[in-house]
Amino acid sequence: MKSLRVVTAGLALTTVLAGCGTFGAEGTSTSSSSSQSSSSTSDSSPSESSTSSESSSSSSSPTSSSSASSSDAGNAALPAGTKLVTAPDAGMSFAVPSGWQKVEASLLDNPRSKKNIEPLAKKSGLTPEQMVKQFETQADIVVIDLSGTSNFADNANVTKAAIPVKPTKGQLDSSFDQIGGKPVSFKEIETPLGQGVQYEYSLPVAETTVRGVALYVPDGKGSYRNITVSSGTAERAQKLAKDIVSSLRKS
Repeated sequence: MKSLRVVTAGLALTTVLAGCGTFGAEGTSTSSSSSQSSSSTSDSSPSESSTSSESSSSSSSPTSSSSASSSDAGNAALPAGTKLVTAPDAGMSFAVPSGWQKVEASLLDNPRSKKNIEPLAKKSGLTPEQMVKQFETQADIVVIDLSGTSNFADNANVTKAAIPVKPTKGQLDSSFDQIGGKPVSFKEIETPLGQGVQYEYSLPVAETTVRGVALYVPDGKGSYRNITVSSGTAERAQKLAKDIVSSLRKS
């Protein structure tokens, strides 16, 4: 039952991210250029030194996001328009859209980024500083679309807690039921790191229904790690999850 407790604990972060994912009127007025501006702040953060060089190269030219990664021996090229991010505790990296930003304290140093975070934090009853601290405490990494160009801030996270065994459909159904989630599909998947599980679900939150994909993949240390993707549409969540799975690699 230990694995079930770990899965359930990890869903607390999923709930917070789903709750803060919908932009209000404050968020939708933000231009996409603010995402690009603050992205340079996030990607150059010292705490993500293993990822910053890859992120910077992906943003330096329109074609480098895929071609630069192809030189990473033994790993598949990144999907177009993506960059690598690293979950240091899990010891793995994967691709997310190049405009997404890592949620960390340095993000608040950029006024535009902080302004984008404010409506999301407000929906969770937190200040931007409290939200960032909570994410840094509970998650290995959180990356999010702060462009404000859609009504939902797509995001992905890796929880810090390792899961000792691969969760079953019954365990996941029970765990997601506790937070009001509804199962959509469950399947075993093959990843570059080994066999894992993909669990798709829907989660009603406030005025929207979040569509999510929870991935449970081996970390090479005898345990599994949970990577969760949240989006406003099922199609988008599936595409993000597909890109993550295809690009998984040891960091």
